Amino acid sequence: MSKMNILKKMAIVAVLFVGGATAQAQMENTVSFDVTLPTGDFNDNVDLTTMVDHLLTTDNFSPMSRKYIGKDATIGIGGTYRFSYFFDVGFGEVAPYAEASLLWNQIRKTERNLYDENLQAKKPTYFNIPILLGVTYRYRLTEIISLFGEFGLGYDAFIATSEGWRDESNHPFFTYSCKGAMAWQVGVGSYFGKYVSASIHYYGLGNHIIEYANSDIQNNPNNYPAYYRDPEVLTSTVKRSVGSLMLRIGFHF
Repeated sequence: MSKMNILKKMAIVAVLFVGGATAQAQMENTVSFDVTLPTGDFNDNVDLTTMVDHLLTTDNFSPMSRKYIGKDATIGIGGTYRFSYFFDVGFGEVAPYAEASLLWNQIRKTERNLYDENLQAKKPTYFNIPILLGVTYRYRLTEIISLFGEFGLGYDAFIATSEGWRDESNHPFFTYSCKGAMAWQVGVGSYFGKYVSASIHYYGLGNHIIEYANSDIQNNPNNYPAYYRDPEVLTSTVKRSVGSLMLRIGFHF
């Protein structure tokens, strides 16, 4: 048998295999509602009440600043869109997927109240936008229950919003520039029927560098109370480890 005939037969087998796999493949879109529990530095509890009581004699005090930004996150919410392509592999299904999420966390209520009740300043909040590629394995256990596990890798964009007084001179107003970081996630869960699932995930959202985007405090520190002249406040960058334990309800179509 000539080499040409062998190559032709191999090509035919490959086409038949790919065609058969494609015929059994199933596209799936998923929209999820997420509840996130912060971990790492993101979850560090910052108690500013004593410090604020001491400093309220000045009217230009904004609690978080560079020293504490990226910490003190409370339980948050979010949403995720995912596109998957399931293949039957004979002992379950495997699906590569691509997903994007938007996750939102406030700072804890104790700290929020300081801004609202005493300072009347803009308070910071946090956003994470992870974009991941990964793979899911799903096994049909019963007519109703299908168990699955998954893993993904990608990139997370972290956003800390501004704080302080935007339009008042000699009052601190901090805006932050946050660097993105490599992210990953693992998860396990179950489908209940064809269209609904519940799962638990851990998202490692990376080590994010946070810089002042614009701050007069670095150029004119003597205009501000002694607290802001602390080297930990004046330093332009800080690194925070961000993670979330996530509870997810998915809707599939």
